[in-house]
Amino acid sequence: MSSPREERSGVLCAGTLVVDYGKVIDAYPPLDGLAVIEESSISTGGAALNLAIDLQRLEAPFDVGLVGAVGDDENGAYILGACAEIGVDVSGVRTVAGGT
Repeated sequence: MSSPREERSGVLCAGTLVVDYGKVIDAYPPLDGLAVIEESSISTGGAALNLAIDLQRLEAPFDVGLVGAVGDDENGAYILGACAEIGVDVSGVRTVAGGT
């Protein structure tokens, strides 16, 4: 016997979940040259992750969830922390041991 379908609503974002590392340098170096990194930052990246976070920031009137995978490293922890901070449902995100 099959059970009745659960009523669901909202948006489920599926796809790439990454951390972007940005660096500001003093000048574009010549071939075999060096540049000085003046500033560095990290942020969420990947279309699915950014869409989910942006929808929450815009105070979407529906639930926002995420499906994907992250590594069991500091980048994975950063992604899960960013989602928790803003209220994105990460029950569909799997943590992969040894992932980077």
